Amino acid sequence: MSREQIEAAGYGFHHQSDDGKYLIMGNGTRAFAVAAEQPEKANPLKHIEDTVEQNDNNFDGIINNTPTVDELEAKVKAGETISLVDLANAVKADKERGKEAKPEKKPSIRAQLRADKEKAQKKNAKQKLQDLERS
Repeated sequence: MSREQIEAAGYGFHHQSDDGKYLIMGNGTRAFAVAAEQPEKANPLKHIEDTVEQNDNNFDGIINNTPTVDELEAKVKAGETISLVDLANAVKADKERGKEAKPEKKPSIRAQLRADKEKAQKKNAKQKLQDLERS
């Protein structure tokens, strides 16, 4: 039974056990020991994040109050001035979050080999023409 159920039955809180694990509840003639609900241990960083963070998101252990590059670009487009240091920090934070710009699609190796082969043929043809002109 829980503390609420025993209190509803007419028993009142008498005292807590020495180790704090049980509540002793009684009504004058009978007493019961009820397991005390242990409060969840709060993360000590939660308070720090709540005071330091500018955005009001869930506690994640990461202090992420630096604006993103997109937010800073929006400010610039709106006519506001921004600090280059803020922009550099935002770029660094975005890279750490894995939001790096996706690299451009690389050309295939086969296409590069074909292009090099064509260049070599053109170069050989030019070389032959120059040799014919000299002789």
